[in-house]
Amino acid sequence: MPDCFVRSGILELMVMVVNLVFDNHPFTYAGKMASIRMRAVSRSWRRSHIDGLRHSRDADRLWNAD
Repeated sequence: MPDCFVRSGILELMVMVVNLVFDNHPFTYAGKMASIRMRAVSRSWRRSHIDGLRHSRDADRLWNAD
């Protein structure tokens, strides 16, 4: 970066603008919320899927195989 940018504060201004745009942009927020929602859904699906497998007939057959 040229010295004149650093001395005049343009570098700090550019960094501040980029941070504001990317941190507070509605699409960024929506993306974060969708990601959190998808993680919650996949976690609950995994838990219910494991419970279903645990209580299924296939699990009983495997358990009593010997």
